[in-house]
Amino acid sequence: MATDYDYELNPPRLAKQKNLDTCWACAMSGLLGANMSAHSPPATSEEELVTKYATTKTGGIVPAKLGTIAQDFGYLYNAFGNSVDARSIVTDRFIVDRLRYNGMMMAAWRVRDPDKPTELFFHAQIVWGVTYLTNQDVGTERAMLRTMNPWTAHYELWPLFWIYNNESMPLFTCWPKTRS
Repeated sequence: MATDYDYELNPPRLAKQKNLDTCWACAMSGLLGANMSAHSPPATSEEELVTKYATTKTGGIVPAKLGTIAQDFGYLYNAFGNSVDARSIVTDRFIVDRLRYNGMMMAAWRVRDPDKPTELFFHAQIVWGVTYLTNQDVGTERAMLRTMNPWTAHYELWPLFWIYNNESMPLFTCWPKTRS
């Protein structure tokens, strides 16, 4: 269902992450290519990013390192430690403005593993649009983001915030300083 308030860019190229923990590298590689960042070589692959920035043997990374990567490629970013901070900044209007003026962005959502309740995990995706199921959803946390999900290598609708779980939230977003 589309509304008059939906905003979409052309979708990025589909890509599948190589390993369980490399969603961030796959998404960042696709984002750099889609935005044709002037600060990055055109062929910054998932493998190159993992080699340079990964903090675990399986290609994973700590959320704080995402800020370093964003800065290295001339991207602006927000990092959030809790849902109150995230909800105060990351709104549907915020996302639409970044897309409109800067191009695609990456968002990494906090996710929970029921088998490891004390550990923090995240899942990074490329955001290329905002859509609403109804006009009443505009300006609310019910906005749906159009994403390229590197886990599934599909375009998906992903909730800005998970309504029934306050801690499933964007903990990191990044976008180019200026559009090339």
